[in-house]
Amino acid sequence: MRNYIFAKKREEQAGQSLAEIIIAVGVFAIGMATVGMLVLNAQSSSIRSIERTKAVFLAKEGLEAIRSIRNGDYDYITDGTYGIALSGGRWTLSGASDSQDKFTRTVSITSLDVDTKRIESNVSWQSQSGPPGNVVYSEQLADWEQTQGQGGELDVDISRADLAYSKDSLRKIKIRNIGSSAITIDRMAVWFNGGSLIRGIRIDGNDIFGPGGGAPSGTELNVNDVVLNSGSDWKTINFINFSGSAENTDFIIKFIMTDGSTRYVYLEAPPIAGDPFPTYTGSPTCPVGTTAVLIGSYSISSTDPDGITISIIANQFYRFNASGTFKYNSPVNNNADAGFSTNDNWITTMADYGIYGTDPNKGAHALLADLGLGVGIVDWGIYNSTHTYSMAFAPSTSSAQFLIGDRYGSWYSTPWQNQSGMSDNSRSLMLRVYRCN
Repeated sequence: MRNYIFAKKREEQAGQSLAEIIIAVGVFAIGMATVGMLVLNAQSSSIRSIERTKAVFLAKEGLEAIRSIRNGDYDYITDGTYGIALSGGRWTLSGASDSQDKFTRTVSITSLDVDTKRIESNVSWQSQSGPPGNVVYSEQLADWEQTQGQGGELDVDISRADLAYSKDSLRKIKIRNIGSSAITIDRMAVWFNGGSLIRGIRIDGNDIFGPGGGAPSGTELNVNDVVLNSGSDWKTINFINFSGSAENTDFIIKFIMTDGSTRYVYLEAPPIAGDPFPTYTGSPTCPVGTTAVLIGSYSISSTDPDGITISIIANQFYRFNASGTFKYNSPVNNNADAGFSTNDNWITTMADYGIYGTDPNKGAHALLADLGLGVGIVDWGIYNSTHTYSMAFAPSTSSAQFLIGDRYGSWYSTPWQNQSGMSDNSRSLMLRVYRCN
């Protein structure tokens, strides 16, 4: 009887051990399957990421190829759907698509108007680790070599274009007529990214659109006519203002002339200006080998918001001599010269005012000038106790303006902006102008 009981207990223990083994093996198998799935998912994600990276490269390459073809001749990019190929080191349109490994690329070209095309580069593929993939990139391209009609005679200089420090104003674009007859800008359109609106456009001091209202990207604007006479000097697009930041965006600007011809310019994300105004920097004397010849002396009142305008020869070197002091505000010790200010009768100069000042007083109580890029600061050099300063410079305009700034324009947001603080000023500065012959 005792042996029977012992035998039965051994059988039960053996049965329990077998069950435990089966459960352990099952748990291990499930764990291994889970690990395997995680490994496979990680591998699939990695494969999809690699595939997408290559697809993005191919799609962008498609746009670059069409841009290259356009640069050779705009007439080569005709409407349709194509593949691309390299032939003799040059991109060409080839067939209805092109393939690389598992990737198929198509480039679609569609006319928006006579001088603008929409380019769409599409790359598709069948992923080895998931559903089919697709990447699309697009852009607009224009005929930069427009040579027909008035549009072909409009010259545009974007070499100094920038965004104002507030990032909502595109500035310093210049236009001129290089033809033999007068031309007229009748309409404009500006393309840009983001949700901002165009608030205003000013050319050569005249508001041709706005201010106020708003137009989205690509809107054809019925601007006030801008007439450019044959042989005339450059005119400056003072600004194209937006309702919000235009930082990190490319621009396409379209000029539509009265004869229906057009001129496009493409501007890649312009730099942001460090200050809301230009700074004119020169040397104290005329260039070596030239002689300074006095052509005029002028008094510049500290209460005149517009100062004086002088007729000069564009791109000719001149030496500008500024001298004297004026009073700003009422206290007897508040004085300023062409570049610096004091509130203790010249015992010290004020670090935050004048040509080397800081926001919001930089440029306040100083002799400013427009020498071709708009009213800005003249770098008259370090403080001179005789209050006499000199700078030689070659203005890019035929009419130079000099004025005493007392919070000029809306450079900074202060209660006295737009020269509204000049009524309590007194006295004048003297400006002598020498031509460097």
